[in-house]
Amino acid sequence: MKMINNIYTRLLGVAVISAVMFASWETPLDIEYLDTEEEVVVSALGNVDEKFNLRLTYSRWFLSEKPFKEITNATVSLLANGQKVDEGVLRGDGNTYEEKNYYYFDNYVPKEGDMLKLDIQVPGEEPITAECRVPYKPQISNTEMRYTDDSECY
Repeated sequence: MKMINNIYTRLLGVAVISAVMFASWETPLDIEYLDTEEEVVVSALGNVDEKFNLRLTYSRWFLSEKPFKEITNATVSLLANGQKVDEGVLRGDGNTYEEKNYYYFDNYVPKEGDMLKLDIQVPGEEPITAECRVPYKPQISNTEMRYTDDSECY
């Protein structure tokens, strides 16, 4: 019985010491960050055979709970293969929960191999340009289908 009490006493001592050590190491952290200058962020999505759109916002600190500040007064031009093909029109996305504004290009649909260029002018900011080539769709030359039953699966 004395041996069992000795084991319990040692375990209790280790538990108390551990609790004191971990409790004393607890330190609240105050995270301070520099209020950096806002920069223009261009979020664009374009696919072959689908109308092109983009969203313009200002950057914010990554832990901020504030929503992104949208840019709604920009001039956005789309060029394809060196020629201007459309001017962006600002419209809401129709989402009633969180309405976002996008610049839509209704008069142009990207085609495989086109070289696209965006010219963006936000009042009070440096001009922004971006270029990319529309990728080609992958070609599938051959397909094979096999049917299996569940007993063949491991």
